[in-house]
Amino acid sequence: MPEKLASTLTAKDTVSQAIDECLAYCKEQDISDPVEILRCAQKFIVKGKPLNGYTGAAGEFSDDRSSFILISRHDVLGTALEEMSCIEDVQLSLEVSFYGENAQDAGGPRKEFFRLCLQEKKQKYFDNGIKEHLSEDYKVVGLIMALSILQNGKMPRFLSEDQLETVFLNGTTSSSLTNLTQGLNNLGLCDIAKHLPTFLYLFRPSSASLLTRRKLVHILKPNFSEDGCNQRQHENIVYAAFSKYCREAAGGKRGNITLEHILQFTTATDEEPVLLCHPSHQVNGHLFLQQTLVVIHYICLALIIV
Repeated sequence: MPEKLASTLTAKDTVSQAIDECLAYCKEQDISDPVEILRCAQKFIVKGKPLNGYTGAAGEFSDDRSSFILISRHDVLGTALEEMSCIEDVQLSLEVSFYGENAQDAGGPRKEFFRLCLQEKKQKYFDNGIKEHLSEDYKVVGLIMALSILQNGKMPRFLSEDQLETVFLNGTTSSSLTNLTQGLNNLGLCDIAKHLPTFLYLFRPSSASLLTRRKLVHILKPNFSEDGCNQRQHENIVYAAFSKYCREAAGGKRGNITLEHILQFTTATDEEPVLLCHPSHQVNGHLFLQQTLVVIHYICLALIIV
């Protein structure tokens, strides 16, 4: 048996085993909440480097493997399709780098990649109908969607209800949607949806997924200095300014700037993470003044032109 084929079969067996363990655990624990199902799926399926950043502590993680991809900001979707089609182990966490940028991916570049890629995919492959003449592309499109779902990226909430049921549950004669199902099921997401149908609620647009000022300040929770110190007084002043800025953005009083722009600028994603399980967006007290001013000062310059 050729080495590459053997590797592919082993990878499929590994994913299948992870899905079986995930489903067995969810049924044993009577888990039906879609967010908790996703949390379990992430735990059982994703391997390698942690998804939520690093603290820098020695021996923080025992598995430092990742799938490295190199993406062009001028052709996010095109380079993504090429890079993703060559990934050997789809269970490994992605490590994303953009052409000419040296940032270490501790979660931010990966989230930004998923956000940009899903935005372009929606426009090319789903807006104005499914493109049957591009059916082969839908396999990789589905894989990228699955990775975004499992690796704390943007949730793809642009499929219609009929498309959701067709892709995840019922099957179809459309070659494009069949390939999309195959891509999603490279990581077992369709199998999970068939056995735990509430999982599909994550893919449906709802008011609960809308970003509000309350959600934003919860995500960007500051870690203030001790009460009574001079630094805390400065932090209070700046946080009041930041709170006012968010309030005005929420009320449409900051031009085209929205709460999504603020979140995108600070975390590389424009929606509340489904699995908000790590305090990676807390601002340390001694950096709070500087970082908050950076957000307020540069957000108009950096985001309004995107």
